Amino acid sequence: MERVVPEGFILNEGRGPYTTHNGPFYINTSNDPWLHGTFILDRHCNGAQIAHGGMLMSFADGICGHAVYKETRTAGVTIKLNSEFLSAVRTGEWLEGYACLLYTSPSPRDQRGSRLP
Repeated sequence: MERVVPEGFILNEGRGPYTTHNGPFYINTSNDPWLHGTFILDRHCNGAQIAHGGMLMSFADGICGHAVYKETRTAGVTIKLNSEFLSAVRTGEWLEGYACLLYTSPSPRDQRGSRLP
């Protein structure tokens, strides 16, 4: 089955080895906020053939990192990432997401935060 990447998305190259291995991931930087997407492949799934929660969290983590970079032009690290899964994503389906930066702080003791809608 041929998968057609939605219009405006390009392959998100230049990621680290972990993210590159988990992908392929796509990005659409013509929108604000940037949109991220991927097709759920067999290797992303658990035994029930739905996306594994760890894969979804890795995808979300990368999106949050891009939100921080987009606003600050600096790299960030994830200190805490909480989730509530609202629905399943099945093999072959397109998964899309974005994050918005909530705040920045000049203090190194404060963390930058972003949220996924």
